[in-house]
Amino acid sequence: MATLKNNSTLNKAKVIVDILPKGHCIPNQTINATEIAIHNTGDWNVPAANYATALKRFNKENPSWKASYHFVVDDKEIYQLVDTHKKAWHIGNYNSKAVGIEICMFKDEVKQKQAEDNAIALVLELMNLLNITNVNKVRPHSDYMVKHCPEVILDRDGSLAKFRTRIKNFKSTDQTETTSFIVRIICDSLNVRKGAGVSYDKVGELKKGDAYTIVKVKNNWGKLKSGLGWISLGTKYVERVVK
Repeated sequence: MATLKNNSTLNKAKVIVDILPKGHCIPNQTINATEIAIHNTGDWNVPAANYATALKRFNKENPSWKASYHFVVDDKEIYQLVDTHKKAWHIGNYNSKAVGIEICMFKDEVKQKQAEDNAIALVLELMNLLNITNVNKVRPHSDYMVKHCPEVILDRDGSLAKFRTRIKNFKSTDQTETTSFIVRIICDSLNVRKGAGVSYDKVGELKKGDAYTIVKVKNNWGKLKSGLGWISLGTKYVERVVK
């Protein structure tokens, strides 16, 4: 199973993992996603929790509903409803190719930016999780189907280019700290890279249960105090040690 860590935090959003079973709109078919599809939900000022509840109900009760998504994000919460290694129905004939993120839509520009920033933090987490190194693999819904989506981003920016630039330059609220902190490895093994990203050469490997001091953070990657290199700070790989 490929899920985020329940009750963790990405940027300013609480992560809620509520994986739905096979049903009317969750086929439970295995995929190997190499891209991330960006959507807008289509309705104004509706929080992520409402969409999570609706999808759960449709999956159980509505045989005519043939749409689903892996994640839905607003200004406060991120819901994961489908395993990233399982198919959701969100981009037609290309559903086996990409994980789908629905970003809620707000008339309030501050809330909209926060929702998008939370989604960007999620994108960076998923790029680590799915080993996606090229930000151009983050694509709008409109690339896959004749549909004007994500409408808020496309209406404002004209394309996904500025959103991709925000991904490249993003610094989340937990990436601005100047003090060091300790993380513990929670996966069986974790690669150490020469730089902050999977495109850099592997220079070492850390084992489950060991703890390390992080002295710098960049794009959800942490620099080891030892100087050996960088490790992913994804919630599937490490947990922060609270002193």
